[in-house]
Amino acid sequence: MDSFKLKLLACLFMFIDHAGFILFPKMIILRLIGRMAFPLFAWFISEGYIHTGNFKKYILRLSIFAIALESPFILFSSYFQSAGIDTLNIFFTLSLGLLSIYAYDKAENNLSKVLFPAIIALSAQLIKADYGFYGVITILLFYIFNNNFFKTALYQIIFNLIYAGALISYNLINNTAIDSFVILQMYSLFSLLFIKLYNKKQGKKMKYFFYIFYPAHIILLYLISEL
Repeated sequence: MDSFKLKLLACLFMFIDHAGFILFPKMIILRLIGRMAFPLFAWFISEGYIHTGNFKKYILRLSIFAIALESPFILFSSYFQSAGIDTLNIFFTLSLGLLSIYAYDKAENNLSKVLFPAIIALSAQLIKADYGFYGVITILLFYIFNNNFFKTALYQIIFNLIYAGALISYNLINNTAIDSFVILQMYSLFSLLFIKLYNKKQGKKMKYFFYIFYPAHIILLYLISEL
């Protein structure tokens, strides 16, 4: 499976996920399928860093879109807040994930390789970027083990189990309800099967398709929900 087909698949999973959230909240199967979207986009950020000829342009492009795409979110802020959405858009997470890879790659010692990406991941959590700490670390792990699929899969599974365990423990200690995100997100690991099918070929170019598709599909789903 080439890069073009994987990106289309990621967009399809994202559309299904958001359609389930906005239009069919009782159809949990849609959310389960949609969980596979983010890991694919996270993996593409890792691949993008490896193959980019200009890191500054790459992160600048992501950052500009992160800021620009907040406009649709602000425009429909009352709806999103009532629906329980209070995070910054996914491009903030992708930008910070890319920055964490850069920090890891340029670090001069093992302490820096852990410290700087950790600070960036915590920053994502503090500013309420979509997926927060979890999202940034997911992106970084894809980069660290990019040459070994077995290790990639293993450490993604371990990280998801640790993250889920930590959140569940927090809920139990504080006697609060377990966030459904913890359970749903475990299904994201099935995305690894599609990454395994990647044939390292680019396929058709669609450089800006995702940048346009992301806000367009959210606005479309919102408008449909208002009919």
